[in-house]
Amino acid sequence: MMLSKLLTLFLLLSVHQTLFAQQYDVEGALNELDQVVKNRAVYVNAHQRLIEQEKKNLKDATFINDQYLLNKKLYKLYKKFDGDSAIKYAERNYRLALDNHRIDWQKESEMNIAQVQITRGVLFLAREMLEKCGPIDSFPKELRHNLAIAILNFNKKMEARPASPDIMAQHGRILHVDKNLLISYLIPGTLPYYNGMSIIGRYDNKDVNMLLKLLHNIPTTELKERSKIYFVLAKYAQHENQLHKYYYYLIKSAICDVKSVNRGSQSLLMLIESPFVQKNVNRAYQYAMTCEESAKAYKDYNQSVSILTAQDIIIKSYQTLQSRQRMLLLIGFVIMLLLSATVMFMFLQLKKKALRQKQLYHRLEMLNGEQKKNIDQIKQMTTEVADTNSKLMDEIKLRDHNFIATYYLCSDYIKTYQNFKKAIVNLLKTNSYKEALKKASSTEISDAELKNFYKRFDEAFLSTHVDFVERFNRLLCPEGQFYLDNPNELTPELRIYALISLGINNSVNIADFLHYSPQTIYNYRLRVRHQSCIDEKDFADAVTNIYDEVKMKTYFE
Repeated sequence: MMLSKLLTLFLLLSVHQTLFAQQYDVEGALNELDQVVKNRAVYVNAHQRLIEQEKKNLKDATFINDQYLLNKKLYKLYKKFDGDSAIKYAERNYRLALDNHRIDWQKESEMNIAQVQITRGVLFLAREMLEKCGPIDSFPKELRHNLAIAILNFNKKMEARPASPDIMAQHGRILHVDKNLLISYLIPGTLPYYNGMSIIGRYDNKDVNMLLKLLHNIPTTELKERSKIYFVLAKYAQHENQLHKYYYYLIKSAICDVKSVNRGSQSLLMLIESPFVQKNVNRAYQYAMTCEESAKAYKDYNQSVSILTAQDIIIKSYQTLQSRQRMLLLIGFVIMLLLSATVMFMFLQLKKKALRQKQLYHRLEMLNGEQKKNIDQIKQMTTEVADTNSKLMDEIKLRDHNFIATYYLCSDYIKTYQNFKKAIVNLLKTNSYKEALKKASSTEISDAELKNFYKRFDEAFLSTHVDFVERFNRLLCPEGQFYLDNPNELTPELRIYALISLGINNSVNIADFLHYSPQTIYNYRLRVRHQSCIDEKDFADAVTNIYDEVKMKTYFE
């Protein structure tokens, strides 16, 4: 009787394991992911065509609301595809918000910029934008759930970084927001709610059924939403220590990410550490190369270190495989010695066994050659990742330098203002009211102050646009081209057109910025435009698009 019960229990467990394996077919999902990774260029090209179409729509838009919505759509298309471009369109909407006094647009744009910086790991810039957003309870109601998720993600990444008490204090207002308060802004039963719960590490088995229901109701074409649901399901499975299910959902999330060209995704990178991927070195290599391409294109500072860690895992796998190959080679040699000893007794079987041994030896040599080739590829890939990381660090240092230079300039103006106040007070103390009134009424800026201002502007601009003068000269006839006496100092004409390339095209705004008269700005622009080698009416537009090679070609056609 007892034996019968044990046998029945064994059969039930076997059936359950078979059904579980069929439901969560990890190897089948990995094969699908392999094919998707192989065809990733197809998805990138399709996404770029969609972006170009929306850019054409934006160019034809005349109403402010249409421009705002199209900028917002382009931001969403670029959000996980190209961080710099996403920020560019969010900043455009920010300027539209300021020009049209739309606080709700302004707040949404600030939050959108913060979301990209959080994804890329530039947390000091993300903190500034979140601070601009203000308290969440004063944020537009329909956007509070997005801001809550952004703050939760920011806090999680900040807590994951080793930081001193001073750094933590700088982020205090955001880090110390009550997590329960942030969760209260998320609607239960929605994806943001479950995403927020997984971020703070709260899991409930009842939520899994709701997530599966959400997944069932979302069309298969909505890849970004499906990726998020799969990723949250993976986190729930990991919490329950259901590793088979965890890796299955992680693979499905990665498939959606590659198809939707989500370059800020962590799913594929996390998969490299799984035993299912580690046992196939070529597969791990392809995944790591895909992650490297995404990090390089998106400028994701977080993924650089993770990719290096993944590279170490792959190299160790190759080393293990090499050790096995050496062992096989040693076994082969031993077998050869045994066959040589046996030849004295089995002369008739000598040719057959010798041929078999020769084939085995040849196969081992081929495997060893392929192994060496793969190791060289890994070394090259490691070097490329190190170069990429170095370039990213140089870019961070350059941005930090420009950030500090800006605040030094502000500090100089504060000092000048304080000296000005002291001078006024001294004149008033000596009853020199007329001189004090004359000095206080003066609107002139000293040459030294303007010179310092221009110097700081030129250095900051040329540090990030090193080839601006070369590109600008392409638009001019040979006799009208500019050559700098000082490589770090722009001429007044180049300074004006540098601002135009940054999007400041109005002469009055340029005059206010550079403290020239509008007529002076007009004269400078007219003089340069007359030296143009393209149609003069397109000159300002060409300068605005001076870094867009595709558009630049159209001006010369």
